[in-house]
Amino acid sequence: MNIIELKDRILLNFIEHKVGLVLSEVYEIAGSPTELINWPKEKWLRYFSVQKVNRVFKTILESRIDDEIEYILENNIGVISIDDEIYPNQLKEIYNPPLLLFYLGNLPPNDAVHIAIVGARDSTLAGRCNAEEIGKFLADQGVSVVSGLARGIDSSAHKGALKSENGLTIAVIASGIGEFIKPKLYSFHQEIINKGAIISEFPVKSAAYKKNFPLRNRIITGLCLATIIVEAKERSGSMISARLAAEQGREVFALPGPINSEMSSGTNSLIRTGATLVSKPSDILSDLNLSWQEKEVDELTIEEDYLLPYLTKSPKVIDDIIYKSQRPLSWVLKVLDSLEKKEIIKKVPGNQIIKLID
Repeated sequence: MNIIELKDRILLNFIEHKVGLVLSEVYEIAGSPTELINWPKEKWLRYFSVQKVNRVFKTILESRIDDEIEYILENNIGVISIDDEIYPNQLKEIYNPPLLLFYLGNLPPNDAVHIAIVGARDSTLAGRCNAEEIGKFLADQGVSVVSGLARGIDSSAHKGALKSENGLTIAVIASGIGEFIKPKLYSFHQEIINKGAIISEFPVKSAAYKKNFPLRNRIITGLCLATIIVEAKERSGSMISARLAAEQGREVFALPGPINSEMSSGTNSLIRTGATLVSKPSDILSDLNLSWQEKEVDELTIEEDYLLPYLTKSPKVIDDIIYKSQRPLSWVLKVLDSLEKKEIIKKVPGNQIIKLID
C-alpha cells in the first residue's frame, strides 16, 4: 500500500467513524478509496442524508491525515485493508466488514482456525477459571483464541492461550490502537503482541466510546468459526456477541451454570434456545469436526490418586479438602503441589483449588 492510497484509506476510516456511516456498500460501488473520496456531493446524496453528507465534506476538509500517518509510522502500527491478501477471509464474509484494520504484533495466516471466548466483566472465579482452561486447551490444539481484552472472562481467555507453549491469541479492542503504545503498555498486553496481535478498526488515537463496543463485537465473532459464551447476564454485551455470531452463520457455544446465578442466566438462556452446551473443552472441537489430541497425564502416585476424589471443578478451599480427606496439612499441601506440576489442578485466589482434568 503506497502512501497516497494509505492517506485515502485513513481518510475513509475517519469518515466512517467520525460521521458514523456504513461505507462498505458505497465502497464496492466506487471500487477504490480514491474514487469514493472524489465523489461529488450529489453522488454522496444518493446514499446518505444531507446532514451526513455535510459532515463527510467537513471531515475531508478538517482531518489531519499527515499527523495520523506520522504516528502510525513512528510506532510501527500495522495497517491492512479489505483489499489486501492477508485480510482475514472469514471477516470479509460478514455484513459491513471493516474496510481498514490497525494492529500491533503479528497476524496469523489466513488458514488459521479462530475461536472466540467472551463473557462477563464482573465474572465469577469459576467462570474465569473455565475461560482460562478453555483458552489454554484451544491454544494447545493450534487454535487462535480471540477475545476483547476486557477484564473478567476476556482477559482470562487470553491468559489461558498465553500459557500454551505455542499459544496464539488475538485481542480486538474498542479504542484506537494508540491506547496500547508504550509507555502505556502492561506486560500482559506486550505478551499478547509477542504471541499474537491486538487489532482495531478505529482511528489510532480514538478513545473507547460506548458505541464502539457492538462494532468491536462483530469483528470478534466475524473472525471466528465459533463463539463461546462463558458467563453472561441476559442483557449484556456477551449476549449481543452471541446474536451477532448466529446472524453471521457461526456456531454459538455456551457453558451452563447454576439456575440462581445472574452470571449464568444468559448462557442458560442461550442453551435453551439452541446454543451448543459445553461440558468440557474438547466438546467444542468435536462439535466443529476439528481433530484434537488428548493431553497425556503423568501416572498418578498413590497419594495423588487418594486426594483427587476430594477435588472438584468448582473452587474448593484447602481447609475443606483437609477436613474431608482426613489427612494432615503438610501431606495435603505436598500432594497438591505435585498435582499442580502435572497441570491436574490449579491454585486460585482465596486459598482455593480447582480440578482441571476429570
